[in-house]
Amino acid sequence: MILNLERLLGTISYVFAAFAGMMIVGCRLPAKKCFWLRVVISSVVICLFRYLLLVEIIPLLGDTIGSSGMIVLATVNLSVTVLCALAVGFCHKANLWAILFCTSAGYSMQFITHEIYKFLPLFGFSPTKWEETMLLALITAVPYFLIWYFYFRRTNHVGMYQEHKLQIVITFVIVFVSVYLNWFFEQAAQETGSMELQVYRAVFAILTILMAFIMECGFLEEKNMQSERDELKRMIEEQREKYLQEKKNIDLVNIRCHDIRHQLWELNDSIDPEAMKKITDCIDVYDSKMETGNEAISVVLAKYGLYCAKHHIRLSCMIDGEKLRFIPAHELYSLFGNAIENAVNAVKKLDYEKRVISVTEQITGNLMNITFTNYFSGELELENGLPVNHAENHGYGVKSIRMIAEEYGGRVNVQTMGDLFMMNVFFPLPVSAGLEQVSAN
Repeated sequence: MILNLERLLGTISYVFAAFAGMMIVGCRLPAKKCFWLRVVISSVVICLFRYLLLVEIIPLLGDTIGSSGMIVLATVNLSVTVLCALAVGFCHKANLWAILFCTSAGYSMQFITHEIYKFLPLFGFSPTKWEETMLLALITAVPYFLIWYFYFRRTNHVGMYQEHKLQIVITFVIVFVSVYLNWFFEQAAQETGSMELQVYRAVFAILTILMAFIMECGFLEEKNMQSERDELKRMIEEQREKYLQEKKNIDLVNIRCHDIRHQLWELNDSIDPEAMKKITDCIDVYDSKMETGNEAISVVLAKYGLYCAKHHIRLSCMIDGEKLRFIPAHELYSLFGNAIENAVNAVKKLDYEKRVISVTEQITGNLMNITFTNYFSGELELENGLPVNHAENHGYGVKSIRMIAEEYGGRVNVQTMGDLFMMNVFFPLPVSAGLEQVSAN
């Protein structure tokens, strides 16, 4: 078999564009063992399949193809796309819906960049085969990198697993029917010899597939947002039991401290004064309680008060929790718990003088602004106005705070001044704000 260099370069560029597009779309999917070896094996197999099909199989058909050469090539490329789809499943832990998503979105990227390249010959540019391959690779690589960097590397892959069957099927059909029909129209346009018709065809094809690609990414974003909302609701609901248990533990500690104080009072004359002071100081640490007018907030402060005392963190809270009784106890427990936990994690490794956390309020009209203030070190990355934590299974704390605030018509604002971090949580106070707090039971 004589090596057909032109076919080989065309095959490599086509497979690279199609397979790389699908892998970029699925870059956040969990990888299987020996991922890169699987990628290399898949790429080689797919390239060999397309090359042998074009060089060895199709020529045997000879004149039977007739004027349908473009349609035959389209069929070959679609069969290669099927292999690329199987390769996505070979390299990643993905279900059928994730594979279909990667296939249609990735192939859309390949199709759009290839159509953009086709504009060049229409305006008199005639490169050699090597120049054509390098230019096509460049036109493909730059948009691919930008799409990966600004979207797919940041997006959550969870939405790909969702069985949004209708959306996936619709976009899948739009992409591949459009691509297949486009090959037919391209052949017809070339036969007319009209450059204007070929330009119109290319523009229409690009816009059609681009619309499908954007629509599919929109479906993914919607599913990810829904999945995130469900997860946040689940986490907030879990705080109900945690709050009740924490409240029970703190009440029990307070009772024990009260009993010990009573017993110490009876033994006051028989205990050395200095030893008595040490014992009572120790009891005071466990029995200390910030009165906020809201039991849920007080439970959070009591919970983190012990940790702060041990790590020499000064925690202060000056708010009228009575005005927040319209919010269920477990939601307030979640909000203040997440906010103070984040602040504690930020200051615990700082110098002693900067281990300060304050919670204050400001009321303007019927708008209550609760401000959580603490020092921090390093760079703070914000996304959609909230701090970003790219670590796996992290970053839900601040999002849950925002969800709770928005549920009651409020909002969250984050700002920094040097190494000072401030998170403002705004709540519009209803007329019934002074009524009895909703129970966590």
